[in-house]
Amino acid sequence: MSVSSSACSKANFGWILTQNIYNKEELHGRNFYGNRKNIPAISPRRRHAMEHAVAEVYGSNELYLKEAVAGINTGLRRLRRSFEQFVI
Repeated sequence: MSVSSSACSKANFGWILTQNIYNKEELHGRNFYGNRKNIPAISPRRRHAMEHAVAEVYGSNELYLKEAVAGINTGLRRLRRSFEQFVI
């Protein structure tokens, strides 16, 4: 089953694609673009490929990419929080 056919939204597509490209260890403690709070970005080469995948499936509208990035970052936060609860 392809990622695009199993996704119910652009945000869901981005998160499913991220989980297929990265393993959990590579994603832990990261953000799509990184931020000023010392959270590093995900790999720039694979991030670029994901940006192109969103554009290929949904079109090159910037709002579509923003929705996918929001879904990815939400998934990364959930992953980080579940890991922190497991450790504590």
